[in-house]
Amino acid sequence: MKVEREKAKEIIFSSCKPLGWEVVTLEEAYGRVLAEEVFSRTELPEQNKSAVDGFAIKSSWTDQLPLTLRLSGEVQAGAEGGGLLREGETVFVMTGAPVPEGADAVVRIEDAKVEGELVTIDFKVKKGELVNFKGSEVKRGERLLSAGERLDYRKVALLAHTGTYRVKVFRRPQVGLIVTGNEVLEPEEPKRTGAVRNTNYYLLRGLLKEAGAELSYYGIVSDEPEKLKETLSQAF
Repeated sequence: MKVEREKAKEIIFSSCKPLGWEVVTLEEAYGRVLAEEVFSRTELPEQNKSAVDGFAIKSSWTDQLPLTLRLSGEVQAGAEGGGLLREGETVFVMTGAPVPEGADAVVRIEDAKVEGELVTIDFKVKKGELVNFKGSEVKRGERLLSAGERLDYRKVALLAHTGTYRVKVFRRPQVGLIVTGNEVLEPEEPKRTGAVRNTNYYLLRGLLKEAGAELSYYGIVSDEPEKLKETLSQAF
């Protein structure tokens, strides 16, 4: 019996149903399909942070140039806070370090002139320059990903960035693959006149793996209804 392509698709899709879901860790999440919406548990960044290694300042101080400030300290990445910036002072902040309270800009270390404890800036600095402000990337409660999205390395990294380690994903479909035909040979079998190599298996295996299926292979079945019936029964 011949079945037209669209009719075959209709038969297949009418038999499909959701497979249910499971919870996996991020290490297991690559290539999986989300079964729920994911919302951020935090703001990113959680503090005002420096985008570069440089000097934290208040931008309005550069209305009068040149500006010379006293270097009063240093803030490293990972510090809980940046302290307080006082009038006439600057603080050296590392990339990713919290910016001191009162500062609204950072000047790259290579763009300033440093002589001992004195730092001179000879150009106008804009408010917000080289500062990643709290919540500027992601707001708390913001939707990060939607159900039905496939998790690639970027999305997995985003989940890690927001402190999400376990996610609900759809279970993988289990697919049994059978190749039929008296004329079909496996690649490693001796050549036979009139035969063809089992190309379809390798093509379909790749497509199924790419789609995220768990694959079982039941080999080549000859064009005999009873043998095909027996193999299908074994597969199911």
